[in-house]
Amino acid sequence: MWSATKQLICDGRNWGPCSGPVTHLDDSGFAYCTTHGVHRRESGEKSRKLRPWELHKLERGEPLPRY
Repeated sequence: MWSATKQLICDGRNWGPCSGPVTHLDDSGFAYCTTHGVHRRESGEKSRKLRPWELHKLERGEPLPRY
């Protein structure tokens, strides 16, 4: 059976391999795991934790409203 859920991948792979679940979003629309999302925020980049409804929309392949 075909699944409507998309595999969300952390965009923080520049810092090394990452297999963590996506939990954060930055103001450019890149998604990050908890570790990389916090790292982005601590480096001065705008990043926040995704709300459950936002995560579900992304998993369905639907766009989010502006950040």
